[in-house]
Parts: sequence; C-alpha cells; structure tokens
Amino acid sequence: MFDKTKKIIASTCYGFTPGFSHVELLIVVMIISVVVLGIVTSFSRISQGIFVSKSQTIANNLAQEKVEMLKSLPYNRLLVTSAYDLANYGYDNTNEEYQSTTLVVSGVQYKRYVTVWKAGETTVGSDVVISTMPPANSDEGLKKIKVKVTWTEHSKTQSIELYNLCEDPNRETKIGRIYGFITSTVPAVIGGALVEVIQNMNWNATTSATGYYIIKTTSPATLQIRATKDGYFPAVSEDIELSYVNLSVGQDLELTGKLTGSVTGWVVLNNHLMVSLVVAALDDGGYEQEYVQLYNPTTWQWTLDDTTMELYYIDEDDNPAKFNLNFANTDLPSYGYYLIANTGTVYVNGSGVTADATFTGNIIANASTGVQAKPGGICLRDGYGVWIDSVSWGHTPAEGKQPPASACEGTGYQISGQKPIEPGKQLYRWHYSDSSYGLAGTIRGGGAYDSNDNLRDFYYDNIPASMSPPYNTGFTSPPLSGTPAEGAIVSANDGLSSPTTAYLKVSAGNKQNAYFSINVATGICTVSLSSGTFNRIIANVNVAAGQTTAIPNTDTSPQWPGTNRNVVILSSPSSGGFISGRVIDATTFNGIPNIKVFSGASTYFTDSAGYYQFAVDVGSHAIIANQNYYSSSWTEEIADALVEINQITNVPDIKLYPAGWISGKTKNASNNPLPFITITSTSPFIYFSKDSFSDSEGNYIIKGVRTGLCFVFPVLDSADSYIAEKSYPVWITQGVENTENNFRIVSSWGKIKGTVKYGSNNITTGVLIIASTATVPTDPPPIIDPAFRTGTEIYYGTVALSDGTYELSVRKGWSYNLRAWFINTNKSGITTISKTGASGTVTDFTSPRTVNFTFP
Repeated sequence: MFDKTKKIIASTCYGFTPGFSHVELLIVVMIISVVVLGIVTSFSRISQGIFVSKSQTIANNLAQEKVEMLKSLPYNRLLVTSAYDLANYGYDNTNEEYQSTTLVVSGVQYKRYVTVWKAGETTVGSDVVISTMPPANSDEGLKKIKVKVTWTEHSKTQSIELYNLCEDPNRETKIGRIYGFITSTVPAVIGGALVEVIQNMNWNATTSATGYYIIKTTSPATLQIRATKDGYFPAVSEDIELSYVNLSVGQDLELTGKLTGSVTGWVVLNNHLMVSLVVAALDDGGYEQEYVQLYNPTTWQWTLDDTTMELYYIDEDDNPAKFNLNFANTDLPSYGYYLIANTGTVYVNGSGVTADATFTGNIIANASTGVQAKPGGICLRDGYGVWIDSVSWGHTPAEGKQPPASACEGTGYQISGQKPIEPGKQLYRWHYSDSSYGLAGTIRGGGAYDSNDNLRDFYYDNIPASMSPPYNTGFTSPPLSGTPAEGAIVSANDGLSSPTTAYLKVSAGNKQNAYFSINVATGICTVSLSSGTFNRIIANVNVAAGQTTAIPNTDTSPQWPGTNRNVVILSSPSSGGFISGRVIDATTFNGIPNIKVFSGASTYFTDSAGYYQFAVDVGSHAIIANQNYYSSSWTEEIADALVEINQITNVPDIKLYPAGWISGKTKNASNNPLPFITITSTSPFIYFSKDSFSDSEGNYIIKGVRTGLCFVFPVLDSADSYIAEKSYPVWITQGVENTENNFRIVSSWGKIKGTVKYGSNNITTGVLIIASTATVPTDPPPIIDPAFRTGTEIYYGTVALSDGTYELSVRKGWSYNLRAWFINTNKSGITTISKTGASGTVTDFTSPRTVNFTFP
C-alpha cells in the first residue's frame, strides 16, 4: 500500500511543497511586533516632543506679548510692584492691569504673572551691573520687568520667565566715579563711614571694612564729598572735577576722632519675689505675733495661692514644716508687699495692718515669748516646688548652732552675741548697695538687695519704738536695688565705644555689686544694658571730655531710683532686640528733638539731642524718621536695621532736611477735577525731587518738600499738556504750606477698543488691526517706507492679544476707518481674511470707541 505520509514528507524535504512550521510563525510574529512597537513608541515620543516645543513656544510668545505691552507705556505710567505684593506673592497682585491672568491657547491653560521693580546701577569690582531696588527707594530712571508664564505638562508644572528693562528717556547716565579711602590716625581705616556727594545726597556710599568707598555720579561735573561717622568730626573735600577725559577721580579723606569720657554705674536684675522681713515673736497684749513679709521688685503682678506658692519653715535641725495658709489676697502687684502672719491683724507700737495670708500657731520661733529663740529659716517656692528665695539664721560658729543649711543662700545670717531671732527683733533685707549699704528710712518693708548670700543681704536689729506695722498689698514702693547682674552687656550708641560687661566689685561694708564702666564719645548718647532677656535703656546721658558720668542721674531718662543711687535696674523682660540711633539736621548736623521715629508697632520720639532707642522684634526693620511728616518742618527719611535677639542695632544718623509743603488741584480741560495725576516737586539747585498723586477729587499735597526754590509740574503722557495757574519756580519756607498750585490737563489722546472673534470664539493667535484717518486701509496693508512716512495719511496699528481683545491709542477729535486681518489655518490651507469697521469721532481717552470684528 502506498504511504502518503512519506510522500508528503519527502516532497517537503526536497522543496516541492514549501511552508512554515508553528515555531517559525511565532518567531516571525514576534519580530514584527518588536519593530512595530518601536515605530509606535518613536511616533509617541516625537508627538510628545512636538507638544512640548509647541507649549514652550506659546508660553514664550505670551510672555513676550506682555513685555512689549508694558514697555509701550510711558515710563511714569509703568507702575512698580508694591513691597507687600513682593513679600506675599512674588508678583503684582494689586495693580489691575498687571494682575495674574489665565489664558487658554490650543486647549492648554497658561497663567501669566507680572513683576516690576525699580532698578539702578551697581558697581561690582570694575563692572557696572543693573540690580533691583526696594519700592521705597528713589527712582533712578530704570525699571526691571519680569513676566512669568506657567502651565501644566504631563502632570508637572512648567514655567518660562522673560526679563526686560524700561528706561526713563530723561535719565542721566552715571558714568562718573569718585572713589577712595576714609582714614583716621586711630584706627588707620574707618569702616561704616557714610560718604555723600554734597550736591546730591542721593549719591552716597558706606565704606567697607578696609575704609574703601566708590560713588557713581554724572560726568562732567564739579562735586564735593562729605564723610561722616559717629565718634568723629565730619570732613569735606575740595572741588572734584569729573570730565569725559577723567571719568574716575580718587579722593581720600581723614576724620578726626572726638574726645571721650566714661560712663559708670551699678546694674542689678529683678526677676523674682524676695523674703524681705522676718519677725519670730512680737508681743501684742500677751499674744505672740509671727509674720513674714514678701516683696515683689519685678514689673509684673504675681498670683499667690495654694497652687502657685509654698512657704516653709526650716527648724534648727534642718527639718521643713509647711505653712498652711489661708489667702485673703491672691494678687501681689508690681513693687508691692505681701504680709503673711499668724493673726489676721498685725499690731506694731499700737498700730494695726491686715495680713494678706494667715497661718495658725507659733511656727517660726518654736518657743513662747521670753523663751530662748532658736536658729531657723524661711523658704519660698513656687507651685512646682522650684526654689524662689530663702533666708536662714543662727549662731556664729563659736556661739552655738549654725543656720540650717537647706535654707541658706551662701552663708546663713549669723547673729553674734544674741539669740536668733529674739522676741521684739527683726531680720530685715537691705534696700540698696552701691557705694554703701543702707535703709530707706521712710519705708517699713524690707528692701530688694539680693546677692544670694544671706550674711550680705540682711541685717538684724530691734523693732524701733517709732516703727509702724509692716506693709501689705495696699502699699507699693519702687525698688532701689536687686540681684547684682554680673556679666550684663553694656553698650552706647555714640558710634565710637565698644560694648563691655558688668563685673562684681566690692563696695562699702565688704558688699558686692555689679559695676560697669564704658568709654564713650563726648556729647549726649544713650546707654543700653541687658542681661538674658531683661533690658534697660538710659537715654540723655551727657558725657564731658575726660570726665566720669555716673548713671542714672537726675538728667537721664529714666532718672535714678533714689537720690545718689546710680543703679540701673533690669526688670523688663524682652523677646526681641533694640534699635538705637539719632535724627539730625542734614544742614547743621545737630540733633532734632521731638521727631517721631516709627518701626513696625513701635513709636518713639527723639530726645532733646535727637536720640531714640526702643525695643522691637527680631528681624529686618525699616525705621521711618518723621513718619507721615509728623513735624511739617522736616523731610521724612527711612533707614534699615537688622535686629538680633537681645542685641542693640545702632542705626547710622538719619538726616532730615528743613521742609515745607505744597498743595493744589489737577483739573481736566473743562476745569473739573481730574484724579490720579502724578505731581512732581523738584529743585535742580539741590538735586531734590518728590512725587505725589492727586486724589479722586483732584486734590494733592506734597509734604516734606525741601526749602528754597522749587519747580512743580504734572507728569503726563507725551501727547498730554498742562496749563499752570501759577508761575514757577515757587519759594518753599520751612514749616509753611505753598497753596493753589493748580494744573489743567489737556489730553490729545483717545482710544479705540474691541474684540476679535471667529464665529462665537475669541481669536487667541493675534489679529492685525490698522486705523486710518483717511480711507479704509488697503488690503494688503500699505508698505511702511519713506514715501509713506512723508505722506499726509495718519495710521495707527496694533495686534490683538491672546485673550481676543485689543486697544488702540489714537489722537482724539478724528474719525477712523479700520481694517483687521486674520490668518486662518485649516484643512483647506492657509487663508487671510480681512474685515473693516469705523469708529466715529474719538473723544476722550476715558470714553473709548468700541469696534468689534467677527470672522469669517
């Protein structure tokens, strides 16, 4: 029988019937799949790349569009982003035309932001660079524009930023340079000195640590410079000649140091309650009275109750016994006393006073009247068991048992030749210790001196027959001393001295206190003292050459706490730092009194010598001298300071100039109020300029205008003009208002605006629009060549924005014919479509004519 299977196999093997096995087919399919997948992936990546490039191009165009719009504005109409917006947003969120906008192009949503800074030239080495300035700085004729556009791409935020500069066409380019070193005999170089051009105080520099300065000026010019530094007499140069040949001129100056004197005193810290008086036994009609008096030398009120205070008696064997107190009063005022007794009313020499808290029994003496008293102590703790103050008493080593150790501060009080504490006697805290120790004779309560040594801090004596009962919370008395503030930082704002620290010094009676001495420049200065978070400022310190001034005294602010008590008491806690400085007359360099100095929430008025100092939070601060022209006789100036915790920042002298003020009104052509016009007052004689805006009623006032001849005029668009009702310049007198400086504004501009749509949709890709006072512009648009420019026809043109709107500024009083061109791209190809329109007579810029275009 014929084997068909073999025949087929044979035929196949010899090529007669070719074919593929299943394995071969699978291999072929796999190869094709890999190739196709690669192609598909490539197309996907190419498509993504095209999308990314398109998005970036659109974003760049949107940014460039806004930059060109802003640069087309007159320089004075380009508004600067406020300091608030810069700090809180990083872009302009106030000016309506600059606020962030959302634009949708080709289905992608873009966000556009605008920032405008004032800018100026800064010298870096030998190069001049453009840098931004705070909005409060004076305008140097340059503004920096940033437009940022953001969009989302593959779930990630993308952005592009464009920068450009806008320049005032009237700006003077500073190509001149004055440079040099400010020196003295000691030290050889002076850092931090202010160098100013006398003819223009806005041209200035501060010397570096090596005494070097460089100032940019115009050239050619004949100028002088003045160098000033606290602690030195000012120095003024001869004339400096700048020319196109000599653009840079070196000028060194040497300052002569002022004479010095010294400021001394004692400094103490009051931050805790004190045990000020202890009586162990005092007979009142056969009843044995015991009482303890507390004193509050701090500047804040304390609450005393079972949860905030614990009082213990420590016996001679060092065993504690807690007073179980009944509180009649729980508030202990600042500088107040608190009386704790074993009776509701304490009687001394026939007079009585109500106790603030009471206890039962005879705890302190542990003996009846007339029986030998024993060593003991009183401990005051807070509600958490933290030690506040204590005092202990006992015999001298040779006479008996020592004061109990757990109640001792330093050495317990040792009572020589007597029994501690005997009936009718008292253990009393000293009131003060500077040059000597003493008691305040009119004060029945114990004092505030606390060196943390009982033997130094207390004295022991009879209760005088003339003494009245001790004080309770009904009486307050400012402290005369406190805890010696060893290590307290002492500094002065004289600009010459270096900070020092207080150190322990033994005074009369072998008592210790914290003493300081600091050398400062002659004149009037302010001295600041701080220890930890506590501080004190002593102002109006008058220092004579070679003399020692002890503070506080009768002339300082604050004055001494008591006659001949030259002790500074630190009792006000602070969580910030301090600003110190002086406000002076820029023409005489004398201090100006009663000038309002403001920083943040702090306000201070300068003293008789122009000094100020106040506490502020840590961080950067702008110090405004004569804020809001509190004194109409002076200009307003601003200085910057960086304040650190518990540190004093000395601000260079703030110079104010004698000033008056100018007022008037801005009106339109019909003599009605015209609001929001910029008015400038300027004096080319002293290089001074100050601006203001007229309000909604057209009224304006410019305060702080420097005295002398002054020009006043509105700042307008190039096509606007004004009519002044007074002749100029005017004369400005210190503290006097120059009135009726009115201006009538005549504008030559009007506006045409509208929308561009394709059907019902806004056209976002731009539409060319041309307006003509003659016939409808030709299609295609005319070629702008010399022949066209010398013709009689007037043409204006613009391109619609990406939001489908346009605005076109034109001269008013004319009727305009318009034509718009739209390039449309679709599957049929690229076509250009034009539409025409007419505006009618264009009148005022604030009442624009509307012409809309709809394609096709």
